Amino acid sequence: MMPVIDDRQDYEYAPKMKWYDMMIGNEVTGQVLMSVQVLQVPEKLLKTTIYSPVQESFFASGVRELENTEAVEPLPPTLIPKYSSYKVDIYWWGLRDLSVTRKPCVVLEIEDLTLKSDIISEKRNSCNFPNGRSSQTFEAPLDEAHYPPLSIRLYDSSTFGRTLFFGTYIVKNPMKYYVNWLPKDEREESLRSASIMSSSFTEVRQSLYIKKSNPIIKESTETISDTAIPLKSQVKPRKWQRLFSRREPSEEEYTLLPMFTNKEVKTPVKEIPSHEPKDWWMRYLCSQKIFESELELQSEFSKFKDWCSTLKLYNGNKTGIPEKDEQLHCGYLKAGIALYKWPPPSSTIAVSSYGVELNRGYFNDHPSNEPTKFLVRVYLVKAYNITSKDFTGKSSPYAVLNCGTKHLGDRTSHTMRTLNPIFGKMYEFSCTLPEDYLLTVALYDYDQNQPDELIGKTDIDLEDRIYSKHKGRVGLSLEYNMVGPYKWRDCIKPSAILEELCQKNHIPAPIYPGSSTVLVNGVEYRDNEKDRVYGSPVERRENICLTLLHNWHTLPICGYHLVPEHVETRTLYNPAKPGTEMGKLQMWIDIFPLDVGYFIPSPVDITPRKIEEFELRVIILNVNDIKLNDEDNKKSSDIYVRAWIGSVEQVQHTDVHYIYQGGVCNFNWCMVFNFQYQHAEGKLVTKEKGPFTEVEERIPPVLIVQVLDGDSTSSDDFLGNELGSLHLNLNSMPRGVNLVQTCTLDSMEKTKKISLFGLRTIRSWWPLKLIDRNTGSDMPAGSIELELTLLPKETAILMPLGVGRQMPCPIIRPMCQTKKKQDKNAKSRKCKLKCISGRGPTRFAHHFTARYGHSNSGEARTVLSTRVLKTLLRRSDRVRAY
Repeated sequence: MMPVIDDRQDYEYAPKMKWYDMMIGNEVTGQVLMSVQVLQVPEKLLKTTIYSPVQESFFASGVRELENTEAVEPLPPTLIPKYSSYKVDIYWWGLRDLSVTRKPCVVLEIEDLTLKSDIISEKRNSCNFPNGRSSQTFEAPLDEAHYPPLSIRLYDSSTFGRTLFFGTYIVKNPMKYYVNWLPKDEREESLRSASIMSSSFTEVRQSLYIKKSNPIIKESTETISDTAIPLKSQVKPRKWQRLFSRREPSEEEYTLLPMFTNKEVKTPVKEIPSHEPKDWWMRYLCSQKIFESELELQSEFSKFKDWCSTLKLYNGNKTGIPEKDEQLHCGYLKAGIALYKWPPPSSTIAVSSYGVELNRGYFNDHPSNEPTKFLVRVYLVKAYNITSKDFTGKSSPYAVLNCGTKHLGDRTSHTMRTLNPIFGKMYEFSCTLPEDYLLTVALYDYDQNQPDELIGKTDIDLEDRIYSKHKGRVGLSLEYNMVGPYKWRDCIKPSAILEELCQKNHIPAPIYPGSSTVLVNGVEYRDNEKDRVYGSPVERRENICLTLLHNWHTLPICGYHLVPEHVETRTLYNPAKPGTEMGKLQMWIDIFPLDVGYFIPSPVDITPRKIEEFELRVIILNVNDIKLNDEDNKKSSDIYVRAWIGSVEQVQHTDVHYIYQGGVCNFNWCMVFNFQYQHAEGKLVTKEKGPFTEVEERIPPVLIVQVLDGDSTSSDDFLGNELGSLHLNLNSMPRGVNLVQTCTLDSMEKTKKISLFGLRTIRSWWPLKLIDRNTGSDMPAGSIELELTLLPKETAILMPLGVGRQMPCPIIRPMCQTKKKQDKNAKSRKCKLKCISGRGPTRFAHHFTARYGHSNSGEARTVLSTRVLKTLLRRSDRVRAY
């Protein structure tokens, strides 16, 4: 302890009372309330004072009798506790994992108050209390210094009226359960016309918000699929319009009939449609919300303990030794506890922050603790950094799920010899609360000759996620879709969730004047997006409600965060090695009620795609403004470009551009790279076979492009002659720019990231950079124009392309120009072509080549039909450049 040093000796200046912990080892065994002060004694008084021996200061009994009681000074008011009237509300929810199952009951004690729960007659390890709600008023000093401990004791009411003590839990600071109430009229005044703040809406006035246009959604509408909304050229809208022109199609009709829009669906010219992820794994790599720890440990979700607390009961005093304390553990108590000052003034109606009138009890609106059935879906994505169990330094893990009496798992589906297994599996089962409240996910190491060994496990309380106000059953998606690979996966629509939140928080129910307007708490939220095409009016309305749910935490007084669509990362532990991390597991859980009769949607398919072979075609078109080495003082140089992806062994070079003096340099050189790709991890797979083993390595799909000085004689071939480099991760790469004048390093930081595995082809300018060896910072080193095309191996075989300028489908050789002519034509990238003879496809090839620079690029094959492309390739020798 740290005493207070003060020269003032009067009691009124004594420091405030404070609780000090009494400890045995690292375990707190009790507390003492005292005030400690150090006084300075004058030196003269210190020399003249005679102290008696310690043995004479006390009698044998240990207590000294005071001869003159009037000489005792009274304590100052600052050290005397002040009593106030309080009310305690308790919701006895249930007992979990009891070591004994007879007739348990629980007693709460604080100051002079004693509250007893009803006796549970069910002989089960996990059971709930009948008639769980109870309230009582009491007087106690609940200030910071004098609060009394709160004691909870577990008893067994056996036969013949006997009561046996089983366990206890001591709450040292009951103020953790203290809540502040509000006058009802004051809460209503604060919430009147309070808005849900969101960056998705623009405030027009205090009671009107207009939804902003989403650039991401806007771009996706330009590449919308033909199956969802057919183009006008593909259907006859007049016939359907005569049938449904008088009313808007309902949601049921939407699933049966084609939908039409009065807007023209734009079709892009320069990019292959749909860079949206086409399966869950692509979304997981691009835009999925991933929590780096357990979901219940996120600060915005209050550990899912907002509805009740889980108290660990011990049969005796804790020793501070984990092994011995675990032997004293006898079960858990789930109970909601609320303390608040009571009674309020006679003219005031006290309510909680959620609008519950406290004269009825704080837990009046809490759900019932009757047994309930749920459907649970557990999605196991992958694990990483797990502990090796084999002598080879690897493991063969498989997953096992335990929930009550249910056991799921298949040891035959183990992953061979890896520390980073990819599962991509969904396990579905039904459970009944409270018996099946705890879910355990464990990883075991498969062994043919010996018993399988536990790697690690993690426990998840399903009950907390179901009853928490943060809606931990199913995460909120970013968008509401009724069809497609990312359709709404909850059994309750966003509008129904919004109505439920308004009801629980005692806010007027939302009103829907139209399909594009929602009124919540007197504030109007309107969707005026003209570029977004919805499948039905219902879908537009549900998306507005979903946006409000994602921003519910911005509502004053009663706002809180709701769980989004996510993947959580859980730490695995082994009971044999307590406190030691055995690996990480990425997963998520969806829970659906079975007693209500909701329609349960189909599960999400997270089966990982097999390793797929791709062919990456890189066409080096132009480089611009390459800075030559200043050390050589040369006015010109011979430059060339090289590139590789994955291993340096796959490096390829262009031909040499001689006497480069600056400006634009045209190469028109094609490079072809073949690799294997794992979508689940987003990495390249390389395998090296040895005489006895096979080594598999997974590396990010990074394309490296370098511009080199051919005249340099440096011994370091990778650094000495480098003039500029570009690194592009195909999973997340900058989009690039169309104009060379705007191609800078700063512009790449501002542009959004794209995935070439979704976009498939792109042609843009990217800036080159060079690392300063003195400072380590990036320096601009010019720019390069590339055309990247990514094709599956099967498609690449049907559409071959030669390396460099070779057959098949050779690229046009760049023109040999003088410096004047090169400067004159540097502003344009179009090649002057001449059609020697023939019409039809040849003339079309002339137009297309003049636009795109060569007739055999990936964009050409996208726009041209197969028949025209074959004819064009047969007559490619009739197209000449000069």
